[in-house]
Amino acid sequence: MRTLRTLWLKLSTQQELLGRSIAPDRLFASLGGALALLAVLLSGIGLYRLMAYNVARRIPEIGLRMALGASRYNAAGPILREALLLVLAGIGVGLPMALALTRLIKNQLYGVAPIDPITLICVSGQLILLAILSAWIPARRGLTPWWR
Repeated sequence: MRTLRTLWLKLSTQQELLGRSIAPDRLFASLGGALALLAVLLSGIGLYRLMAYNVARRIPEIGLRMALGASRYNAAGPILREALLLVLAGIGVGLPMALALTRLIKNQLYGVAPIDPITLICVSGQLILLAILSAWIPARRGLTPWWR
């Protein structure tokens, strides 16, 4: 004899079924986004620390430039150039690798082309802005006299 509990049907809407079917994909997308955000954060912190170390090492050079009449922007120029050179080298290495590795994840991309130029340009631009910010903060600190 069947109990009343086994006779109940599991009724659910189509939205609930769809939500349960794409839940693993949604989880992997969220984890991928979180890890990408963590990677950008760590690269920004690393670049900031590298630039802070370089500025601390170059403070006598910056002081000499300013003593000889260079403006603050002319004294900070080499520091910003160095940061941009590092990031452009990273983009130069990373972009071809990203283009080569898109073949591996082509099946997992929904609604996005494997090689999306707008995404690649935006990410490269964000990395360049991150590099400028990561270099400008220590450079500005290095240009400020210690007694202020």
